[in-house]
Amino acid sequence: MTKFIDEQIDDSTWEKFRKRAEDLQKNLETLREISDEEKENIFKERAVKLSLAQGKKEDDKDLIHIISFYIGGEFYGIEVEFLQEIYEVNNITRIPCTPAVLAGLINHRGSVLTIIDLKILFNLKDEKASKKKEFDNKRKKPEENSSNKILILDCLKSKVGIIIDRFESLLELPRKKIKPVPLFFLEKNKIVKSEVQVNDHPLLIIDVEELLKDKRLFVNEEV
Repeated sequence: MTKFIDEQIDDSTWEKFRKRAEDLQKNLETLREISDEEKENIFKERAVKLSLAQGKKEDDKDLIHIISFYIGGEFYGIEVEFLQEIYEVNNITRIPCTPAVLAGLINHRGSVLTIIDLKILFNLKDEKASKKKEFDNKRKKPEENSSNKILILDCLKSKVGIIIDRFESLLELPRKKIKPVPLFFLEKNKIVKSEVQVNDHPLLIIDVEELLKDKRLFVNEEV
């Protein structure tokens, strides 16, 4: 039986191997016919493709991911790495004898979370109040039980929420396009240190670490 199998291999399989070897020999002869100039062009093309692939990989490292939103009509952003969740809540419990910038507390999945009102911190207009006034002027009933949109941030082993007027989009931007804000702006508010142009509009990037260290968030114990 073994001999019969060997004979079958000799008659069929080995014939395929011989044909394959002949094809490889023809391909080798074809390659030898390629001129040195053509070979150089092939190598250059491969080098360019490799360079582009490497450049794309390096570009990925130089990208910054931003979640953009509006507060008081101004365009802001925060690096996605600090964002834990986008949340909505109807009621925020105000705590007496705390700075106005602290909007209050909410129950977030069984935990108490402090909510910051950046409109007060940045001295911005209240977009909701403006809309309510417009409705009143037109004698229309404003929306009731409107929920507060909250961005929950996780930084420096702390979690806080910030109130936003509306969410815009997630952005992927080159880090080289991020520029420092003007000095007069930085002196006024160190929480915003950089900005970037998005569709010809300046987007102010909030420094989350500076935000959580801001003295205006601390409760005056003497009150």
